[in-house]
Amino acid sequence: MQSVKSVVSRLGLIISATLFISACAEPSSANLQQAWQLQGSALEQPPTIEFNQKTEVFGSTGCNRFHGTYTVGKNGSELSFSPIAVTKMMCAPDQMEAEQAFLEALNQVQSFKIEADTLHLLGRNTTASPLMSFTVVTKKQLD
Repeated sequence: MQSVKSVVSRLGLIISATLFISACAEPSSANLQQAWQLQGSALEQPPTIEFNQKTEVFGSTGCNRFHGTYTVGKNGSELSFSPIAVTKMMCAPDQMEAEQAFLEALNQVQSFKIEADTLHLLGRNTTASPLMSFTVVTKKQLD
């Protein structure tokens, strides 16, 4: 029969491991601070988004470059953007349409969720499909 001390020790390890795994699963601005590429884009240059430690957000719409700032809410999953500045180069009509949809989706973002190497940007209804999903990429892949 196991001693009470042994059972309590094992229970403590299980609780510690559970808390550690839960903490790792929570989104945070540190997890967000990477370069991401839009999933499922048919454009030759898929849109990208990058978050840095200075709360700056920037990237490419697939046509133009954009820049602004972001804020992560106190709960760690709320996300908002300042007004985004965008360059105004003329591109092919399909690129311009995709750019408009991308920027409109950014304006609707209310929160985010990170699962493995995928960033999901969510709107008001967090149980609905993500507004956009991105895959983490390296700086070298962006060049």
